[in-house]
Amino acid sequence: MKLVMTLVDMEGWLQLVIACYPFSAMGGPQALKPARIISPDERKLLYQLFLKQKLVAGGSAMTNQLPVVQVLLSKLMVVSVGYCWNEFSEEDWDFLLSNLRCWIQSVVVVMEDVTENVNGLVDDSSGSLDVMCKKIEKIISISDPLPIKISENALLSFSLFLKHCKHQQTEETDNLTTMKTEKLDSAKDRIVEGILRLLFCTGISEAIANAYFKEAASVIALSRVQHASFWEFVASAVLNSSPQARDRAVKSIAFWGLSKGSISSLYAILFTSKPIPLLQFAAYYVLSNEPVLSMAVVEDGACNSDINAASDQDSSRFDTSIEEKVSLKEEISYMVERAPYEVLEMDLHAHQRVSILYLET
Repeated sequence: MKLVMTLVDMEGWLQLVIACYPFSAMGGPQALKPARIISPDERKLLYQLFLKQKLVAGGSAMTNQLPVVQVLLSKLMVVSVGYCWNEFSEEDWDFLLSNLRCWIQSVVVVMEDVTENVNGLVDDSSGSLDVMCKKIEKIISISDPLPIKISENALLSFSLFLKHCKHQQTEETDNLTTMKTEKLDSAKDRIVEGILRLLFCTGISEAIANAYFKEAASVIALSRVQHASFWEFVASAVLNSSPQARDRAVKSIAFWGLSKGSISSLYAILFTSKPIPLLQFAAYYVLSNEPVLSMAVVEDGACNSDINAASDQDSSRFDTSIEEKVSLKEEISYMVERAPYEVLEMDLHAHQRVSILYLET
């Protein structure tokens, strides 16, 4: 009882402190910034609180694993990295990134289980659409929202961290030298790799479901909209990913051996029925950059030599047999080969019409 009362008191006190350090989200996750200016003394006090909680985190493992403790620590990290990051030492950054990776990875594991269950469901299912949708709803339902909330706080902190890294590149100052270590760069890439897996997992689930029932795919897409801010922070990190992190994530998905892969997942998000614009842009970004770009449009085995030969000929004498030898990705073929009247009859702002025009530009 004494421990519970102590945690309740600590929660109320820390919630009050955290509320004093708001953020402005105008312009989306990438424009996130502190909503007020604090004095140097206030910044030092906040940093001291961060250091105390850092010491506490190294204490009782049983207490630290309590959900309320994890939530409070994740919130404190957000305000600390947002308001007093220039006080951080290399050890502080290491502590921050270590916790962020742990929290984000916990949700990666959940999302991977969801994807495997969706994959197993459609492989074995012979039921109706209603049965399929209900089963998928059960698979993707989140009974405990705390891991998502903690992970969202972690993504928010990571977004602020990435912003400071960008600032470092344009303004070299002494208090930024603590971030200039290969260890931190490696930790950052590992976190981004996990975030890329989140992107691929949700896209693969939707792509698998879409191959059987489009309505079932909409159930998965709608579940993302219900946690839109979480997926926007995922997208923000993806847009800051390195080619190395993307390459590792793509290879890990290939080794997974599901019925759909990383490229199908990206197209599923790009052409989803329930879009989150920033997440769509993140999918497009990965598709249009290496290592995915070279595999994103043409299926493996397409006759590149014939394509190159055809490009040297006059367009008026283009050999249509060459065109037939080029096998586009299924997702692109479906969008490109739709009958024109189907598109023209749609509302001007219809999602599929906008997607086709976007693809063709």
